[in-house]
Amino acid sequence: MIKEIPVITKTIANLEKIYVYPLCDLHLGDKGSFDEKKFRGYLKIIADVPEAYCVFNGDLINCGLPGGVGGEDFWVQEPLTPQDQNDCLVALINEYDIKEKILAVVGGSNHPGRAMKAIGHNYDKQFAQDLGILDVYVEPLGMLFLGVGGRVKSTKSHHAGTPIWYSVIVTHGWAGGRLAGSSVNATRDLGAIYGADCVITSHRHLDAGSKDEFYMPDYHNKSVTKIKRMYVSAGTFMKYAPYAIKKGLRPNGTGTPRIRLDGLKKDVHVSI
Repeated sequence: MIKEIPVITKTIANLEKIYVYPLCDLHLGDKGSFDEKKFRGYLKIIADVPEAYCVFNGDLINCGLPGGVGGEDFWVQEPLTPQDQNDCLVALINEYDIKEKILAVVGGSNHPGRAMKAIGHNYDKQFAQDLGILDVYVEPLGMLFLGVGGRVKSTKSHHAGTPIWYSVIVTHGWAGGRLAGSSVNATRDLGAIYGADCVITSHRHLDAGSKDEFYMPDYHNKSVTKIKRMYVSAGTFMKYAPYAIKKGLRPNGTGTPRIRLDGLKKDVHVSI
């Protein structure tokens, strides 16, 4: 096993499909900017819909620190301190009781990274620890192997009785360009490194999806297999914040894509 890439494996049986929601870029604590109503709406979907699951993909808290990046707005944060912001988020998750539906918590994001740089404290990891799900914490990137279906009895597919396996790369991301293409390109560039069925990045506050096809040598059958790959840039739960207005950045709206993994046939579909 390659130790550089953390791996999480989960089988989700008895369902003909699952939906994966990447929850990221909440910036909880940025006063007036965190769209709590929209975020709660997604938490309710995940809690109420049996097929709904999620990954937490970074920048969950604002983590403004005096003298650091974002420090000029430190005193208008609400809640004020990074610890209070983390506690508020943990309470929100516990309110909807969705811990069992969290497939991964991805660390190494830039906003909590402010505290890591200043005082050596990892709020991404603390979030997972406070929820009691350190077993699904990965940093700064992880590979998910998700087995969907398996016990579903259906005449629609010859896969009945066998889970369909998907590989998903999740990482917070880094693209900082002003144009949407920078986010799409950065996500797609990971396809040159990882041959996963789906790649998910965040950070840019932009909902976007694209696909390509990858030709894989099949050594057993001495043939070539064509694999469809999906690239997802996840959205944000931050409204049009003052810093974005100052920089002339476009408002992208709040929310995040829904990724469907089929349990009857191998297929990844993205809805935005």
